[in-house]
This record gives sequence, C-alpha cells and structure tokens, in this order.
Amino acid sequence: MITKNLTNTMHKELDIEIYKHLENVMTTGEIYIGHLNYDFIFSKVNYLATCTEAIPFTPFDKVICQLLTIDEQLSFEQIGDILGMNVYESSNPKRYLDVAEKEILMEALQSLASDEFGKMIEGGDINFSRCRLTPTGREYAKMKSKFKVTINKPFELYFDHTTGDNLKAKENFEFTKGIAVHNYLGISIDFKDEDFIKEIAATQIPDIYNIEKKNSFTDAIVVSKQDFYKTYPIAITYDSHEKIFKAYCFDEKNKKTQKSFSQWINNESYVKNEILAALDSKETVKSEVKYNEVYEEAIRHIDKNNPLIQVKNELLTKDLFDEYFFLNNFSSLVPHHSKYDLYICLTFCSESIFDQIFQILQKIENIESKIFIVFPEILKDEDDARYESLLALANDSDNFFITKKNVKNSFFIIETDEDANYYEIVIGEIGKYSKSFFNKNKLDDRGIKIKDYIKTEFSNDYALSICDEINRSIQNDMEEDIASIEQIEKLDFYNVKLRVFEGLGMYEETIDDALQLIESFKENRLERLEEQINEDFDEFEEDLETITNENEGYNLKKKLEKIKTQINKNNKKLVNRFEQIKLNIDNKIEEFEEAKRVYPFIIDTNIFINDPDIISKINKKHKIIIAAKVLDELDGFKTNPQLKETATKIIRSISSSKSNNIHRTKANLNLLPPDFNKRSPDNMILATALMYQDQKGYLVTEDKGLIEKAKTVEMKVLNYQEFANKFL
Repeated sequence: MITKNLTNTMHKELDIEIYKHLENVMTTGEIYIGHLNYDFIFSKVNYLATCTEAIPFTPFDKVICQLLTIDEQLSFEQIGDILGMNVYESSNPKRYLDVAEKEILMEALQSLASDEFGKMIEGGDINFSRCRLTPTGREYAKMKSKFKVTINKPFELYFDHTTGDNLKAKENFEFTKGIAVHNYLGISIDFKDEDFIKEIAATQIPDIYNIEKKNSFTDAIVVSKQDFYKTYPIAITYDSHEKIFKAYCFDEKNKKTQKSFSQWINNESYVKNEILAALDSKETVKSEVKYNEVYEEAIRHIDKNNPLIQVKNELLTKDLFDEYFFLNNFSSLVPHHSKYDLYICLTFCSESIFDQIFQILQKIENIESKIFIVFPEILKDEDDARYESLLALANDSDNFFITKKNVKNSFFIIETDEDANYYEIVIGEIGKYSKSFFNKNKLDDRGIKIKDYIKTEFSNDYALSICDEINRSIQNDMEEDIASIEQIEKLDFYNVKLRVFEGLGMYEETIDDALQLIESFKENRLERLEEQINEDFDEFEEDLETITNENEGYNLKKKLEKIKTQINKNNKKLVNRFEQIKLNIDNKIEEFEEAKRVYPFIIDTNIFINDPDIISKINKKHKIIIAAKVLDELDGFKTNPQLKETATKIIRSISSSKSNNIHRTKANLNLLPPDFNKRSPDNMILATALMYQDQKGYLVTEDKGLIEKAKTVEMKVLNYQEFANKFL
C-alpha cells in the first residue's frame, strides 16, 4: 500500500541517504529516479498449545528398550547382568556391589518410568523387580526417542499480509517496530487452522514444531493477535543497460536494503507498476532533453554491469552526474592538495552532505584555499546542530565562511589557478519521469557573476562584524604598553579574513578603512615589539658575563627560548641576534662542563723534549699516561750529549712526582690493526693510547706520521699548541 510522502526537501534528504547505501548494489548503468513509501502489513499472534518434544534415546535408554522388546519382563538384577553391571551383591557366585553402576542403571529406569516421558516402562515396585514396556513405551521404542509433553506452552508466530510470504514473516518482522492497527480488515488468514499453523511453525519455531526431530503440538488456541504496518521507502532506479526499472526496499533504521521485499516488488509486476504509476503522478515534468541518452553516452566506455562503487573514480571524471551520486561524492572533486576556492549553494541538507563538508575541511592542505557555503534558511534540528558546529569552525577560521539564505538552486564552483568549473542542476526525463542531474561547465561569464554574487552576499553578511571585531581588538591592545607576537598574529588573521571581501559589497569603504587601520597598527606593534626584544637581548648579554656555572647557563637558555616565541620570523635582525646569543650561551655552558671533565693524556716523547715541565702545567684532575716506550726512549736519550740533561730532568720529574695522576702503562699491541708493524716505536705509543680511547683520551704528539696513524684508527690526537690552547 502506497502512503503519502514527506515534504520535497525531506524527500530529497532521504533520497541522498538511500543512494549512499545503494551505491554498493547498483550497477553503473542504473539511474536513480526517486522513492515512494510503501506499507507492509503483518500480524503477531500468540498461541498456547500442548507441545510434545522428542528427546533422542541415551545409550542406556536404547539398550533397555531393546531388551524389554525381546523379553516381556525383566528384573533390575537381570538387566544389570545382561549389561555386565555389578548392581547387587551375592556370595555364590561371588559378586561385589558397585554402588555407582547401580545408581546409573536406577536413574535410567526411573527416567523411562517417569510421567515426564509418558511412563514408558512399569517397574512393578520401587526396586524395579518386574520391568516391562507400556503400550506408550512400545510405540516410543519404535521411534527411538522419549517424548516430553508440556501443556499450555506459549509460542509466537508472524504473518505477512502484504507479500504473503509467511515463512519469512518472522525473519522480516520480529525486530521491526511497526505501528499497531486495530482489527485490520484486509486479513483472510484462519489463524486457528492447525495444519496451516504447523506449516508456518516449521520455519519460524523449529524447536517447537519439527517433523525430523519429532517435535509437535496439538490443541493450539489463539491467546492474542495484534496487527501492524511498517512503512518502507521503495527506491526506483532505471537500468539503462537492461532498459527496465528496478525497485529497492530500504531499511532506514539499519541503513541497508531489505532484500526479500525488494525481490518481491521486482517479481510482482502489478506492485511495481502501482509504485511507478504513483511516482509518475507525482514527479512528471516536460523536458526536451532525454538525459538518459546523454548519461548513457557519458558512461559508454564504462562497463555498465560493474557495481557503481567500483567505478566511482571514473564517473567523477565525467561532465554529467546523477544528482544523488554528485551530492554523495562532491568532496572527491575538491583538489585537496592544491590552492582552491570553493563555492557551494544548497537548497537542502542531509547528514551525508554535512559529512562531506567536514571531510573537505579536514583535508585542506593549502592555507590560502577559501571555502564559501550557503545553507538553506530552514534546517532540521539535527542539521541545525551540525550547522552550529561548522559556524564555530568558521568563526575561528580566516578561510572558511558559511551563512544561511533562501537558496533556489543548488550550485557548486571549484576554482584553482589551473582550472575553474561550476556544477548546476539540469532537469530532464528518464522515460516519462522527471530526473535531475548535475552538469559540469567551464567557469564562464554566468559562472563568474554567480561567484561574485555569492562573495558579495558574504561580504554584506560578514564585513561589518569583522570590522567591529578589529576595532575592539585594536582598542584593547592600544591600552596595553607591551606588544606581543599574539597581537601581530591576530592582526594578520583579521587582515586575511577581511581582505577576501575587499572591493565587494555595500561596506566597501568600511573594509578599506579597517584594512588600513590593521596595517598602521601592525607597523606600530612590530616596532614596539622589536624594541622590547632588543632590550631583553641586552639583558641576556649582560647576564651572560656574570654566570658562574653551567646551571645558570641552562636557566638563561630557557629564558631565551621563551623570548623566541615573540620574535617575528620575518625580522632577520632579531632572528640572527637570537641565534648568536644562543650560541654564546651554549659556548659558555660548554666551557663550564669542559672544566669538569677528566681526560687521560698520552704524551709522546717529543712533547716532553719540547716542554720538560709539561707535567707540572697539567691540571692534576687529569690522568697523565706515560707509555713504557716513551720511558725507554727518554732513557736512551741519556747517551746523547745534547739531550742528556733534558732527558734526565724529565725522568727525575716523573719518578719524583708524588701525584697519583701519573700512570705508567705498557702497550696492548692487540689493539693495533693487523697491518700495523707492532715493533714500531710510534705504533707502541699508539697502542698505549688506544687503551684509553673509550675514556675519551687524547694522544699528544708533534710526530706528523703518528698523528695520521691516530686519525686512521679514530684516536683523538692534538699537537702541542692545540693541547696548550685547550688544556694548559
């Protein structure tokens, strides 16, 4: 049954949401026409009945019944003997009682004798001394099952009065929130027909009625019946490949197509024709353009049998779009990686449209892009809440603007430095049905006029409020003697936001005055900020001269970093002065830290000859390493008339020193590379130095060959002058 649709705006909002979910099932050649509401009538009936539930025999049940079928009567003990169970005690023959086995057999017989399963056996007494099958037991034994009978057991069945498919009625309606109908007159089902009821129950409640499992019921009575109707939107598409109309029943709550109802409508031509006739009476419009032919030509090279979702990117390259395809995918047309200007006018909104706008905002990469969106004046409550969220973003943005207007036609403009296009609604026919498409056009004079009109309207809406904000902000800042980078950034923000409307609208002069005010006040603030920072820098340089340890240096550096946040990056003088002061502080900290470090110095023979008093000049916190080879060479110089006195003095100085920072060390030749001559005096000294490489030791020598060898093995090495400048 077809029901009245919502208003046209709400109708289109639902069409967008339906199309969004149909993209996964529609083929490329399908064109979305629209939807109508259709009522499905169903009943929920509650019954009481005497239900019989079959319970398969246990192994004990099966054996006991077989024994009693062969022998009409057996005692408890005889059954136990046949089963090989020790269920009693005797002296001749000797038999021991197994209590557990006796309990197992007793429970099996008690179950078969119970009322719950129809008294399948009689025991003669409580000890089951004369067990025999009852007539019921003989019947059940043939079926190899016990049967549990429940009187007045409740169950529930569903009946579909629209499609007539009662077998699927529970699947389709059990969790459906329908609207109650009082005594619906179109019902022709006899709800008391037990054979009919069992046919439905076999599918809907197989745990109660199942021939294979021998579950059944009798004497069913109707306790209550309630009729309902559930309205589903039926979407209609035109398959341009097969030249037929298709129907999709859409489940709004679960956001999916209702497959069984869709199939029923498509199979029942009278139902589909009824829907098409109603759609025809509502949507017909005269048009000279057969847009189904235009659309078919646009997608001619795309396989029409592919799911639409798989060829979405190809469809986006075309110049003609299904209206609802466009409204569900326009965000994909925006060149997020480039600078662009986007203009959107909307006659209606939906959750999907808002989602795409949020996606566009999240994907902006070029901060110079501009977005202008005109929403309809009247929005649903949930859409109005989404609009307010966007408005909060727009108020904090210098490139995003939104407003509400009485929009007559939806319109989209996307403009970049390389390309500019606009997209507008065109009305045509698909067969005899009205159909809207979005058509892509190069930005021409008409498109430019619309773009300028949109910007002018935004200027009229935004300019005065922005100018008022600027005046209030500058007035507040003028009352403060201290300038800040935050003031500059705020002026830049207003400058960018307001300059969009320069030369547009009824407040053109006010805009020009506000832009000039921003420029002059910004110049004033920049000058004052530069003065402040230079004064701070002067203090830093003075403080740097008075610090006495590295902790004071680190504190000074932290204060300097705070100043950095106030420096305008375009002021190269301030940036350079900051970097120089920072470097000076780092150097000062390094001096203090260096003064605390302890190094091993491996001093070559030539350094001792050059400066015999070098040991006394080295700070006693450092280690002085005397290689065994150096002592050997100094001792050999005692035979040299020219060096005898110097060598003797040096050896005496080493021997008589009471300082514990002098260490005599024998070389570890294994530290030398394999291709180094281990008998070379220089290599022996180098091997000694390598023993202290991990301790950041320094080899001190004037021997150029040894210097090069030390560099080869990455050993730190200094000549005398370098050593004196750094450590003496």
